[in-house]
Amino acid sequence: MAAGGGGLSDGHAEVYVLYVMPGALGRGFGTLVLDAITNQHIALGALEQWVSVTKGNDLGIPFYLARGFEIRDDVPRLKRSGAVEGVGNLRLSRRIGEPITRACA
Repeated sequence: MAAGGGGLSDGHAEVYVLYVMPGALGRGFGTLVLDAITNQHIALGALEQWVSVTKGNDLGIPFYLARGFEIRDDVPRLKRSGAVEGVGNLRLSRRIGEPITRACA
């Protein structure tokens, strides 16, 4: 697993990365890690949490939607020239505020 977050400004925080090894999928580890990042964000005063997910990510998008995130924006991937290139990202966010505690399944 790998995870990280930060970027606190004006009550907004960012989940930068959250990866779970394929053999551990569906066992609750991703949720526990997201909860830990969320609790850190809350402790720092964040009220809203954001994440970018590559369009077509059939594991990541449902994971975040199931945890209360909503799609806010569809961001194309741009070349330096401004031309659209490849697959873009979806920006998702959710309100946070109370610390989360859960047990792993």
